[in-house]
Amino acid sequence: MKTKNITELENFIKSSCIDSDYHSKVFEFKESNVLNSKINLELFNKKRYQIYWLSSTLYKISFVNYFRTIESSGKLSIRKENLLIFHPFSTIASEMCKLLISDFIYSALSSILCRQMIEQICLIREIEIEKIEEKLIIEACIESHNMHVGAKSLNIRGLNVDNNGILKVFNNKASFGKLAKKYNYGFMYNFFSGDVHTQAPIDKLIPTSLNKKSKYNEIYLDCILSLVNDCLKIVERYDKTNADLSVLEKIKFINITG
Repeated sequence: MKTKNITELENFIKSSCIDSDYHSKVFEFKESNVLNSKINLELFNKKRYQIYWLSSTLYKISFVNYFRTIESSGKLSIRKENLLIFHPFSTIASEMCKLLISDFIYSALSSILCRQMIEQICLIREIEIEKIEEKLIIEACIESHNMHVGAKSLNIRGLNVDNNGILKVFNNKASFGKLAKKYNYGFMYNFFSGDVHTQAPIDKLIPTSLNKKSKYNEIYLDCILSLVNDCLKIVERYDKTNADLSVLEKIKFINITG
């Protein structure tokens, strides 16, 4: 006979406030910390600060460009630059900064943002090469939104029904994985995907100390830094604020598209 009450379920029923002491005991105990993808950022403060400020730069330039398209009436002008560049990159960059403000991050979370950055970079490059019209891009975004909220399809002519979301603008069968491979981000895309889809790969099953500086984590952060810089290069091409990013030319970033 089941007689033991589960405190967590009782708190769920009551919609109780989150108990910080409970949270610390359950999720922050020593044994848990050595068997997960948590990275102690205090061991990598230089890299952490660099990623934060470069992400802040990406956010600021993207957001200012996006904000400038808001008309005096309060309406937002729907343009491909907003849909593909300024809004996505400002959102991704702000989320990255919010992660880095903590002393610890889970690579499973940061890798999601890195995947999104790669997808956006490759999507933009493919659209530029294929010279996709702005009208078709907007229509694909509307159709994708309708599917997202469960609305009926508008059956817009010119969209490839065999593709998903924004990828409907391409005539050929397309996927973000294929685009990543085409633009030499294939390895990095798979690398970050491994963290996202398999949160306990074999290397994460080996107990490690959070107070030990890992070369693996250092390389991981270097990859993020280079990826944010690649995003900035895309934004710079469409920037209307005349932001001077020439100082970045003197910085040696690791090559993640080799």
